[in-house]
Amino acid sequence: MQDLGRLDSTIQARYIGEVHRHFDRGSFESKQFLSDEEVFVDASMQWTSASENLSARLWVKNLTNIDDYFVGGVPLVDFLGAGGQVFAEPRTYGLDLRYSF
Repeated sequence: MQDLGRLDSTIQARYIGEVHRHFDRGSFESKQFLSDEEVFVDASMQWTSASENLSARLWVKNLTNIDDYFVGGVPLVDFLGAGGQVFAEPRTYGLDLRYSF
């Protein structure tokens, strides 16, 4: 029987607790710069040839597509009168191919 290679899979979960990203009183009172607790899930599957010189990896990050999670910004409400917010990247996926010679 011919060896078709190896198949590996990975699932990773990241828990992030509540994070206060405030800098001044105005940003604290607005609660716009508070990140609630969240769980992000990533997954991948990789096939490696028997000779280990060829591999293909299919991956996905943020599997559950949490795109409203606040990850940072400019919390200067008292100083600027406003603040900018940056949110988590939406679900991304891809295919990595590798050949070694």
